Parts: sequence; structure tokens; C-alpha cells
Amino acid sequence: MNRKNIITIIIAVLIMAFGLIIGSLSRYNILEKIFSVLLVAAILALIYDTYFLFKDKRYFGKAKWIVKSSNNTLLLTISLYCILIPALSIDSKSSLHTMLISIIFVSGLIPFLHSILKDGINEKGIFHWGTLYTWDKIQSYSFTDNFLVIALNSATNKIKLIVKKEDKENIKLLLKEHIKR
Repeated sequence: MNRKNIITIIIAVLIMAFGLIIGSLSRYNILEKIFSVLLVAAILALIYDTYFLFKDKRYFGKAKWIVKSSNNTLLLTISLYCILIPALSIDSKSSLHTMLISIIFVSGLIPFLHSILKDGINEKGIFHWGTLYTWDKIQSYSFTDNFLVIALNSATNKIKLIVKKEDKENIKLLLKEHIKR
């Protein structure tokens, strides 16, 4: 299973657990214990993801070509921190409020870390949004104007990268060398 899928599943489980807790257990005093478990789970997910994120980045090394993504996750994460957390922290005298803010903060660090690392291409593969795609994971590619569209081995996954015009021909040569269409 792909690391992104695992992270998505963990976040979905945390959100579902939060909804179930609030909906059915709001009148009991065990919410603090459950929020503590959710906070620990969020911290463990952050540690797991950060370890593999930087392990992949270290293996990938320096990018030969820096490419950009049309992904706006960094803007979304910053918005989460700038709007949601101050709004939740107003009159946060209860420990449940504090734990909720902590869970949101820790969970928001995962997309933030993925967003701050630059996407790139080199001889080892393509590094996109914190994940290294080696050449054996890539099925095909195509260029449209400034965009490089990478189709991964699973039919539904595609990566769309913005490439500088002056780098386009050199990237095509590298892709032809490593990817058999």
C-alpha cells in the first residue's frame, strides 16, 4: 500500500473517530482519554510520515531539474493554522479544547512538511509531494505545453508537473532513457 494512502486512511480514521466520539460520548467523561489516544495516534502518524519523507528525500538527493506542482496544499495548511486554530482557541479553558487544537495542529504538520519540500527530477526518479517515484513505478509520460503528465503503474494515479520550457527537451531525453512506452 502506498504511503500516501496509509496517511489518508489514518487521517480519515481520526476524523471518523472524532465524529463518533462527539456524537455519542459527549455526555461522558471519557472524552479526554479518547482525545489523548487520538493525539498520540496523530503524533505517531506524524513521526512515521516524517521519517519516510526525509528518508526518500535523502535517497533522492539533489534534483537535476526543479519542477512545480499545481498542488495548493501549502496554502490550505497555512490557512488552517491562521484561521481555524485561533478560532478554536478562544475561551479554551477546557482540556478538550486544548487537545482538539493539538490534534489539528499535529495533523496539519503532515501536509505542511510534504508541501515545503521541492519537487524535482533526477536520474533516480521523480520526487513529488514528499514521495519518491522510481522509474519502475512510472508507466508513461506526456507533455502538454508547460506540463509534464506522469502516469503511474496504477491506472488512476497521475502526476501533473509544471516544467520550464528550457528544461523540457533535457527532461524528455531522461524520460525516454528510463521509461519504455
